[in-house]
Amino acid sequence: MLKFNHKTMIFISGIIWVTIGIFLLQLGLTFILQCDQTSDKMDHLHILPFFAKQMKDVKEAKFLLVMLAIVLGYIKGKLALRRTAKKAVKRIHTFSEPMSIFNLYSKANCILIMGMILLGMSMKWIGLSLDIRGFIDVAVGCALVNASSIYFRNVGTLTVKTANN
Repeated sequence: MLKFNHKTMIFISGIIWVTIGIFLLQLGLTFILQCDQTSDKMDHLHILPFFAKQMKDVKEAKFLLVMLAIVLGYIKGKLALRRTAKKAVKRIHTFSEPMSIFNLYSKANCILIMGMILLGMSMKWIGLSLDIRGFIDVAVGCALVNASSIYFRNVGTLTVKTANN
């Protein structure tokens, strides 16, 4: 069974978050860029036609959509996911070293992660339009990348507690 110290476990968790975040950012940007550019083909899209009418240019509308998703993701990362990351770091410190890789996330977090994966896959199954899928993926990806910084900051600030501390 793989066992690691706290510093390594926190680093692994940060790598997982930033990797998934970058993957979702790339996927979301691809979806937004793949949206059809002609008005007759944009009827099935939900957000982009509104912005395209306001901006008078589809490229500018796509840029605005991406910027809004990044801002929303940044806010979500700051307000929600950073709190989750801080709790995860504290939880890692409750285990004695070396700790099992299977203790990296709590059962509740594993259930939440599986639910998020199923929710992401269901966006494809229910036929959600590319612009909405792209918007959601960019926002969630940005939030994960933002919140992953909590893990990386905590890797360098760990101290060993001794009987004298």
